[in-house]
Amino acid sequence: MQNLGHDLTVITSTPKVAYEGIATAHFNRRWDVSGASELIGLVKGSRPDALVVQYVPHAYSERGGGLAVALLLRRLARSISVPMVVNAHEVYGAWTESAKRIPWHLSQRFAAVILASSAEAFVVTIKRRQGELKRFLWPWTERVKLIQIGPTVPAHAPDPDWRRRHGVADGTFLMTSFGLGHPTQAVTQLSAVLDTLAAGGVNARLFIAGRLDVVHPLVTHLGYVSSEDAYQLLAAGDVFVLPLADGVSSRRSSVISALAVGAAVATTAGRDTDLDLFCGGGVAMSPSGDPDAFAELVLQLATNAEARAGVTRLGRELFSSTFAWPVVGNMWAELLEQAAEQNIRKRKARNVWLFSAAIDRKRVNPKRFRP
Repeated sequence: MQNLGHDLTVITSTPKVAYEGIATAHFNRRWDVSGASELIGLVKGSRPDALVVQYVPHAYSERGGGLAVALLLRRLARSISVPMVVNAHEVYGAWTESAKRIPWHLSQRFAAVILASSAEAFVVTIKRRQGELKRFLWPWTERVKLIQIGPTVPAHAPDPDWRRRHGVADGTFLMTSFGLGHPTQAVTQLSAVLDTLAAGGVNARLFIAGRLDVVHPLVTHLGYVSSEDAYQLLAAGDVFVLPLADGVSSRRSSVISALAVGAAVATTAGRDTDLDLFCGGGVAMSPSGDPDAFAELVLQLATNAEARAGVTRLGRELFSSTFAWPVVGNMWAELLEQAAEQNIRKRKARNVWLFSAAIDRKRVNPKRFRP
């Protein structure tokens, strides 16, 4: 958005956060209605044309109910004269997770209703979720929009000595992966992948950044790394591997960041996978929930350099046409401009109605009026 010439202000509760060329304001209260006055003041002080709310229920409270922050944002939306757009990376959990989580699932769904009724647009990143939310939020179905995310790892100049400095011998098939250990990341399959590669005569290693619970002698855990180190990791690998229980989708920033670097990606297709988007060969996929099929997929990529190069080439095309920030940024700019224009039209219509109502009241003769 900044590259498109828009001015940005970030309001955050994270201390000591600064972004180059972007104004930053700090919110020091709890994310509930008790902090409404301060948040309203911060938003009004920045005088925006539109307000974008990054929404993940667990980002605002450990329990992740979402209801408290939804009520706060509803109060905010009613107190400002600019449109609010909700960017919902996650919305609510599945009923099948746990019976003990039912109160939180209900709270998350109530929060989604409150946000959709208060916002000018409700943006999600997965096509299946868009369809699901259009049915669930049927009174506001036109507000539910789909915009995929872009890469979260900034580009750097590749380090040609990265493999040598990390003890990766020549001829080693290097797999890379990273993530935060979300239950949908089926990383327990990666140990089986390493065993399958070893049985197939492939000298392989796996380097992991972040927090993925994979125990195997051929795995090196780097822990949390800088954005530059994450880029160098992706650039140094032969294949980025990430099996997913719900399938690859346009909300998986790790996969999209790997595509941005130009890595060949091996992943899985599941219920969240938009086949129209991912079936063109830009990522190599096997069915989710089938560890043997995923291990065989990676073995084929390891032993067939031509197939691996084809996945890399198609992955670059997929990224540049769909996930590159100029593409995503233009979609956001168009949505926000439409939201701002629609908000202006609504305000003008409301002013006309109020003016008309005021004239009608003046025409009433109190002596002749009867209720």
